Amino acid sequence: MTERNTNDSSTSQHIAAWARSRRLGGTKRSSLGGASALFAAPLIALAAASCGGGSPEAATGQLTVSWLIGGSTCAGSGLATVEVTLVDARGPVDAGSAACQVGNYVFRIVPEGQYRIEVDGFPAEDAIATYSGLVETVVVKANFPNAAPAVALTQNPGGIDAIWFFDNGQLCSFNGVDTVELSLWNPTTGVLVAALDYPCDLSKRTADPTAAVPNPIPAYPARGALIAQVYAGTYTLWARGKGTASAAALVWAEKTVVVKQARVEEVMLELKNCAEKPNSSLCGI
Repeated sequence: MTERNTNDSSTSQHIAAWARSRRLGGTKRSSLGGASALFAAPLIALAAASCGGGSPEAATGQLTVSWLIGGSTCAGSGLATVEVTLVDARGPVDAGSAACQVGNYVFRIVPEGQYRIEVDGFPAEDAIATYSGLVETVVVKANFPNAAPAVALTQNPGGIDAIWFFDNGQLCSFNGVDTVELSLWNPTTGVLVAALDYPCDLSKRTADPTAAVPNPIPAYPARGALIAQVYAGTYTLWARGKGTASAAALVWAEKTVVVKQARVEEVMLELKNCAEKPNSSLCGI
């Protein structure tokens, strides 16, 4: 069982990003030094005692956080380390980590109150969480061994950054293409995972329909068309370029894409002319 004492002057800054960082501050020292400090400390303590000074410490309790991975294990999910973050209304309060197989983390001294618990799972030597979970509300009672509901860790999805170009080396306007339709298919199940339309010239894009990239990936600086919320697996990506004068595709592209957990895969699509290199599945209406 891994333990962490939270009753100190250190603070932890939790950041959901490609890499996590921590900013720990030390205890502030007295400006008194030398012989003065030897006499000052007893006098201050005596004054506080005689005047009833000093503020009472907040009542605290213990909080145990456990986790589980539905239908799998730490080894089966490739998780080596789990990070637990305790958050109150003001933000992150404390955080710590433990080996995934330990199964729990103990905050020994937690001020009583209401908290949210965030748990992230990391593969070995990887700063990107591939699994995450949370419990929205946990109430910690003073002088009590509190236990939070087990946090269910689920896979963090990734995404696809689709970038296209024409096989003739020309631009969208030269090829008469105004819109590019993207379709993402699961070839195993035949399920359409995503279908999005983009202006052929992405510089004319006014808003990205998938700009909200899944946790823990921050705002991703996509070079092309971003397809988010795609779970790990192998997919078929179709692209069909159309003009304003016809509903039929003028150009097409097809590519197999392997998506990894919590990562965005950049995919280059070469658009081919339907008249010169027809594709029966993609060149129709």
